[in-house]
Amino acid sequence: MAVVGMIVHLGRASASAQARELAEGLIADGHVVRAPREDAETAGLDSVEVRDGADFADDLDLVVALGGDGSMLRAIELVGSGGTPIMGVDHGQLGYLTEVEPTEAADAVARFLAGERAVEERMLLAITVDPGDGSAPIELVALNEAVVERSADVNTIRL
Repeated sequence: MAVVGMIVHLGRASASAQARELAEGLIADGHVVRAPREDAETAGLDSVEVRDGADFADDLDLVVALGGDGSMLRAIELVGSGGTPIMGVDHGQLGYLTEVEPTEAADAVARFLAGERAVEERMLLAITVDPGDGSAPIELVALNEAVVERSADVNTIRL
């Protein structure tokens, strides 16, 4: 039995429909499917385990992100650097990060859970932004790269 997390683009009906289909199949095969509350409610994932925050990522074997690159980035943010594999199913417009086509998703998930997997390692960056106004630093996570811009009222950037 595997524990599979699902992240669903909240504004794409096709992603929600496929998430329901995948969840039903996985549950029928004896797996546990988990989603954050907002994803479960919006996508109509009635039979999944609901967990939010850090609890979502506990003991996941795989996360399936159904949407576009934004959904992939949200999955990365939720899972963090724990090493859980994330599979992106492309329901977006660009699909730079989501490599699995919707028609191949069920088969790709089944193959992964059967041990037929090729995991592509990506670099995560931990970023701390000091607003410079005495307020608390902002902690961010980025995938592969981060952009540093100079705003109009700042003259130096310290890295």
